[in-house]
Amino acid sequence: MLIQLIHLLLKKQGAEAALRFIDEEARPQISFPLIHIIMHEIGHEAYHETHTIKAALSYIPRDTNAVEWIFDYYGYYHGVIEECFKTYYPKRTFADLSREACSEYLEPSFFEAPVGTYKRIISAECFHSIGHAAMRIFQNNVVISLEHCAALPHVSMQEWCYSGVFMENANLYFSFYEPERPRPNTQSDD
Repeated sequence: MLIQLIHLLLKKQGAEAALRFIDEEARPQISFPLIHIIMHEIGHEAYHETHTIKAALSYIPRDTNAVEWIFDYYGYYHGVIEECFKTYYPKRTFADLSREACSEYLEPSFFEAPVGTYKRIISAECFHSIGHAAMRIFQNNVVISLEHCAALPHVSMQEWCYSGVFMENANLYFSFYEPERPRPNTQSDD
């Protein structure tokens, strides 16, 4: 199965090799949702290899135009941000980690850029990634994660963070998505 192959590549050759494999071999043959989830895992490993968001994001090949880059690699972006938060929370506050992760995009002008432009997409994606990270550090508790998103300074940042929370919750319905993680909001109480 592809997920096992990616885990093997990550272990033996690292995140850059896994990204290359996805780009050269897997992407044309595999559905986008599966690639997206695998990209999360590659992003986790890349953060562990590099220890910074910027360095992990430098693994992404830049030979596509900016909007395509985000569409193809935003699962990877989610994974990098998730792992940063997992590494440093609670030693550092959620607010501090959010400011650091999206420091370039804190100005509301990013959300006033025309829809579909790189500036608008990349800023939204950063705050969306914070929603994913909130779920990760708060053991997939949707309510607590949404409360932390609500503390972000701009309504657009909050909304994109909320969407990351809900997307992460939806990912938990896939049995192959990090099966060891708790799933409190995807299982019934019966």
